[in-house]
Amino acid sequence: MTQRTVLRLSAIVSGLSGIVILIGVIYPIVSYDSVYSQKYTKLVSPLADPDSQVQEFLTAPTKGTSDTTRASTWFTGGAKEEDFSAPTISYYEISIPKLKINSATVAIGGEDLSKSLIQYPGTALPGKRGNAAIFGHSILPIFNNPKNYISIFTMLPTLKKGDPIYINYDGVSYTYKVEEMFEVLPTDLQVLDQDDSDSFVTLVTCVPPGDPRKPKRLVVRARVVPPDQNAMKTLGIDYGRSKVGLAIAEGPLAEPWRVIRYTNAGMLDEKIKQIIDSEKIEKVVVGVSEGEMGKESERFAKGIGAETFDETLSTKDAQILSREAGIGQKKRHDMEDAYAAAIMLQNWLDS
Repeated sequence: MTQRTVLRLSAIVSGLSGIVILIGVIYPIVSYDSVYSQKYTKLVSPLADPDSQVQEFLTAPTKGTSDTTRASTWFTGGAKEEDFSAPTISYYEISIPKLKINSATVAIGGEDLSKSLIQYPGTALPGKRGNAAIFGHSILPIFNNPKNYISIFTMLPTLKKGDPIYINYDGVSYTYKVEEMFEVLPTDLQVLDQDDSDSFVTLVTCVPPGDPRKPKRLVVRARVVPPDQNAMKTLGIDYGRSKVGLAIAEGPLAEPWRVIRYTNAGMLDEKIKQIIDSEKIEKVVVGVSEGEMGKESERFAKGIGAETFDETLSTKDAQILSREAGIGQKKRHDMEDAYAAAIMLQNWLDS
């Protein structure tokens, strides 16, 4: 291969790489405008710096620019830096399963969005009547990492009405469900107003993610779910012809529990009834798929007095979840049906 050919191939590879990178940057912005932005017919808005956002999180902000990793810069005329002082309880945790956010820290009294989520000063605490406003940073979707606070709210636009949000504050767990989503401008402080009719959580981030040209704020508002709707102990069952997977929820989160193998229907019915009595189960939900297996699942559910729920889960989904749990291959194989039951039950809880 001649030197000229090598140089020509290198130029082609470099050109193609540049095109891929350019598409990776432009497509998410265009996609947001054409897909997500259309959902928010109400414009009531966090992005204050016209400089490149990627450069912003890789380097420190220069003097005179607005640093969007500081919560005090997000709304014009809002709280000042000195207002972000720490109270007795300085932080709590939030989980959003759909965004793969698990026990993220929300700082009360901080304002550095590169280190945690931030509760806006003067807004209600979780579980109390009023509106708890939580700010989180976002960047270009290609850099999304739900475990990194600089990008934690990047996928916030993908939430939908009814999606659950879990908060653990001062040892008490609260479940919220998304009610509405809309955009506002940085000057629109009314999204921080307090509504004492119930307990609300308002999540706020920059949109479009990674695009500094159109500074807006995406607002996701959720309402607390009454405690009596979360306290029920529920058994989820993934039905199979020779074995069933079991999951249990004592509140808003389903956990894989065990797998039962059986040789006849009478044996299985009796075993499940024993579990219901011994574990003090208040509700049983059986996953039902399409086809002949779905009909068998329905007959089984009817026999034990259980509710049925459409099961859109594939075996692959359960395998992925069990791998992420970090358990060994043999136990993972043995527990796949329990993980399938947990996913089905969680979908039922979230519905």
